[in-house]
Amino acid sequence: MRKINLENWSRKEHFLNFLEFEDPFFNICVSVNVTNLKEFTKENEVSFFIVSFYGVLKAVNQIEEFRYRIKDEEVIVYEKIRGGCTILRSDKTFGFACFDYHENLSDFEKHAKEEIEIVKNGRSLDANFGEDDMIHASILPWISFNSIQHPRRLGIQDSVPKFGLGKIYQKGDEFYIPLSVSCHHALMDGLHVSEFFQKYEKFCADF
Repeated sequence: MRKINLENWSRKEHFLNFLEFEDPFFNICVSVNVTNLKEFTKENEVSFFIVSFYGVLKAVNQIEEFRYRIKDEEVIVYEKIRGGCTILRSDKTFGFACFDYHENLSDFEKHAKEEIEIVKNGRSLDANFGEDDMIHASILPWISFNSIQHPRRLGIQDSVPKFGLGKIYQKGDEFYIPLSVSCHHALMDGLHVSEFFQKYEKFCADF
């Protein structure tokens, strides 16, 4: 990781302003066209969830602002971000999985499958969620939502972006999923979230 020099940072005033907010997170939810991605995963018999979440991590790691974190009122930048997300268990509870990011999809898929099995067969809730070189994601394949609010512990320093992925739905001949992004406004703006969606939509379309 490396530190941002606040004195020379173009976002210094924005950072100091939003740092004082009790709840500085903002949320944007978009329906993303996943038609090509859905067809690819079906034809190749691979998990839509794993490939779609890989795409989220790929986009996150390509945008520096999504790798910013706040530590003791300073801003650091991680070189690589992992993905933490919810995994449903057979008893209808869930556990948190933590996926390392691999550039190669096959390597990511192999690691993700191993991690999912560990979480499904375990009882522990925690999965490195005290660490911040990651994103947090809630996977909700049962509902297509228009907005989402994540539980957060106010009063502690939290700058980890939160994601929500919902149920695939059909509109005409195309398929969509709702994708929610919640971010700390001291570290980024709507412009950066828009950049994320552009990269993610391109990822889905390229399949």
